[in-house]
Amino acid sequence: MPIASASPGQTLPARNHSPLRPSFVLKVLAITVLAVLADFVLSAGQALPQVGSIIGFLAFAWLGALLACDSLMRRSRASRFAVIGASLAGFALIVEPSLLAGLLFLTGLALALLMPRHGEFGNALAWAVRLPLYGVLSPMAALLDAGRLVRIMRWRGGFALGGIAGGLLVASLGSVLFLLLFSDANPLIGLGFAAFWDALALQSGGTGLFWHGLFVLASVVALWASFRPLRLRPFAGASTRASLPVLPSWPGMAPVVIALAAFNLVFALQNASDIAFLWSGAKLPEGVTFSQYAHRGTQALVLAAFLAAGFVLVCLRTGSPLAGKASVRLLVYLWIGQTMLLVASTMVRIVAYIEAYSLTYLRITALIFLFLVLTGLALISWRIARRRDGVWLINANALCLASVLGVCCFVNFEGVIARWNLERQGSPQTFERRDTFYVGSLGGTGTLLALKDASMATDTAQSRDLAELRGLRQAVQTRLEAQQVDWRRWTLAGAWRLQQAGPLPDPAPPNPALTPSP
Repeated sequence: MPIASASPGQTLPARNHSPLRPSFVLKVLAITVLAVLADFVLSAGQALPQVGSIIGFLAFAWLGALLACDSLMRRSRASRFAVIGASLAGFALIVEPSLLAGLLFLTGLALALLMPRHGEFGNALAWAVRLPLYGVLSPMAALLDAGRLVRIMRWRGGFALGGIAGGLLVASLGSVLFLLLFSDANPLIGLGFAAFWDALALQSGGTGLFWHGLFVLASVVALWASFRPLRLRPFAGASTRASLPVLPSWPGMAPVVIALAAFNLVFALQNASDIAFLWSGAKLPEGVTFSQYAHRGTQALVLAAFLAAGFVLVCLRTGSPLAGKASVRLLVYLWIGQTMLLVASTMVRIVAYIEAYSLTYLRITALIFLFLVLTGLALISWRIARRRDGVWLINANALCLASVLGVCCFVNFEGVIARWNLERQGSPQTFERRDTFYVGSLGGTGTLLALKDASMATDTAQSRDLAELRGLRQAVQTRLEAQQVDWRRWTLAGAWRLQQAGPLPDPAPPNPALTPSP
């Protein structure tokens, strides 16, 4: 909130007479404690790449401090749902930290903090622009509040803040200069000054006092923006439920009916082919293999689904004359249903590709994306049937996206990928040998239980497979055990996996039949 101007002879209003109000002091205290706690937990940021469940507890401490200090956040009904979402993401950080869980926690925290200051939630697209903008400009909050504090001190006329700051700077630099001179003449001062210089750890880049102080300062600046959020003027009076741009209307009913009929026929041709060959397993024409049919044109089919959805949104926008025509609505429902069948067939193609080759992160991402597209098409049908506006459709899709991403935070995709590949590749119908290279390249510890089960299910006659699986399991379990010893890297999921895996098996004795004779 901007501070009202005042002449040098005037006094500030009563509400600004003292900048150190109890609520302000409580926020400064909370920010300081959280910054020091973050430095202790994250070791000046060095523990961030492999931080454990402790980051989830730190996230809950941040959320709790905000609820204690921000009365608007406590009283707002809209903030409660965002707080629940942030709490679920924080729980995911405790179970097993991930970048996705961290981003969802920050998003929920920002929504809980900003929604009471911007009215109702409104349009999700507006928040998609507003949240990154706040993230970029948030470091300015501490600088703006520092400038306000300096102006308040000047208006009060109690003391010259600039003079005191200058005096402290001269005293500090002068003391350091004299200590340097005295350290050359006094060995005791020299040893003490050298120890202090080593504690700063400037010469080695270690986690000395300097780097800890720098991390605490950066944490204070980042936390300040959450306890004292900016209020951007372009959004201050804007309604978050602003209407979307009006889509162009069609000149008449006949062109739309002709286009919808033609599109339905074209989609029916593609869907009939998928039903005949992809779903029912009919024999393909000569020269076309099932692998070629299933693995070709996935991107083109997804693009066709998006074009179909865009056409429907244009020709049947809410309030248009065509939206009330029963024949047009029937053709649109038929086309959306065919488009959903097309997306489902695309998912079947990807599943067939997975069964023929292997499961990867990219293929899981593609299936999740297609599921969201399928859900979006169903929401378009509901919007037409219930005569909802475009803002409702955007918010419903945003809610579905947030729900799917929230569920993904609790799924061990490394374990799913490893278990699928090791079990499928170990069956006689697929691969002769297991390809453990991709499983080992996943890099995490979520593959431990899948490796244990695969090594126990492998026949001892397959000595090469068994040796690879046991070696990979030993590497993963040894790394996880070393991680769990460090309290900064300990995770709840890692402790559960170690308990389920049990101790490493004894190395298998050499096979006499394979041992060369002397």
